[in-house]
Amino acid sequence: MSKIKTSEYVQFKYLLKRFVEQANKNILNQDGRSPSLGNVGFEENKFEYDKRNQMDCLHIGGIEFHVHLKVGSSYGPRKGNGSGKAPFFDYELCSGRWCNIRAVFSESKITTLKVVIWHSDKDDEETEVAVQVDKLDLFSNLKPNEHLIKFYDQFMEFKEKEQDTMVNESVQKLIETLNQSYNIILRGAPGTGKTFLAQQIVASMISEGRTTNIENLTAEENKQLGFVQFHPSYDYTDFVEGLRPTISEKEVGFELEPGIFKAFCERANRKKSEKDEESVDDTKPYIFIIDEINRGEISKIFGELFFSIDPGYRGPKGGILTQYSNLHDDKEEKFFIPKNVYIIGTMNDIDRSVDTFDFAMRRRFTFLEITAEQSANNMLKSDDTKALMARLNRALVDKSKGGLTRDYEIGASYFLTIDGEGTARETIEPLWNNKLLPLLIDYFRGEHESEKKIRLMEDAYFENEGEA
Repeated sequence: MSKIKTSEYVQFKYLLKRFVEQANKNILNQDGRSPSLGNVGFEENKFEYDKRNQMDCLHIGGIEFHVHLKVGSSYGPRKGNGSGKAPFFDYELCSGRWCNIRAVFSESKITTLKVVIWHSDKDDEETEVAVQVDKLDLFSNLKPNEHLIKFYDQFMEFKEKEQDTMVNESVQKLIETLNQSYNIILRGAPGTGKTFLAQQIVASMISEGRTTNIENLTAEENKQLGFVQFHPSYDYTDFVEGLRPTISEKEVGFELEPGIFKAFCERANRKKSEKDEESVDDTKPYIFIIDEINRGEISKIFGELFFSIDPGYRGPKGGILTQYSNLHDDKEEKFFIPKNVYIIGTMNDIDRSVDTFDFAMRRRFTFLEITAEQSANNMLKSDDTKALMARLNRALVDKSKGGLTRDYEIGASYFLTIDGEGTARETIEPLWNNKLLPLLIDYFRGEHESEKKIRLMEDAYFENEGEA
């Protein structure tokens, strides 16, 4: 068990202890009731009392918890038995949904803690997660026991499941767009996980929804995936077909060989069986990822495929003679892109190394923006890490600070190394020194008051430091 996880269990035990302690006092003593646990013991949890909403706010494991000892005028069941909404504490699952721990009383004492999902637009959702308070050993100085550890893990598991659901829904929407347009380009700021998202789309489509993890594909399913990364020297002969040097009996010659994309299309166009030579198995999707697509000279790389990649010209009717067709055994042989081949490109909006997308080429792709905020929801688990990332990006686009466009926002992949590790300076400083500062120096290179702007970014990054 990691030190970080052990620390979370210890902090959770103390929160439960104080929650049970104060809730029991409140329900018995009308004159001495308190809507707050007080900050004693929560020095490392960014504790704040929200007077307006009469609730405590604190952080454990990078997740923000809200403690409600009072709701309206209620501090719990009036007769000291059963369960009401108050008292409770919770964290946000998504907009309009919160995961609650609520108290069950018997003779004005909390005997059971249970997990309930609160919805803003429908009735509460009871779960099967509950524990008797006596089993938690809250009032000893011993380490958290197995019952408390299990209760915490079950409570936090709802957060993980919700994030998986959100990712799956996001992936499904992109799949629907890909099915309609055949060619999409995921564009966005650096580090927004565009390539990772493309791989999730591929895994889900190929496995028919079984997984979004490309590593879980079978060897046979992996044959339905193609991948290449464009760069300025990449050309038609690499992608479609070209002459390759060969050595035979100490003589150098040249042979015509298919490029990576043509070979992929031929694989997708395979026959259902050796006996059925006319029928092609086009039920399986074959998906080709082109990473950093805008770093290559698109028109030169695709050549005459410019026509065939149009969704309306997939299949034999969109067949074309390649530049090397005169070297084929059948000089009239035409190459086409099968109907079951899909293309996913990725590109950084700020990468201007090669800007070759003409309007006709753009028309053949659907461009989908992946924002920094989306990447945080897809990739990060810690609310504290998400807040740090959002704070830095706000400063970047603030006209009085960074003054950049949203194209320069920094995506979640940069922050994965600190996700869930807390936001103490010693934790987040290496990321600043090794990754973010060099990137920002490049961003502001040659700009007026560049040093001042970088200092403002540093101030935003290290604001409200402290351990979660």
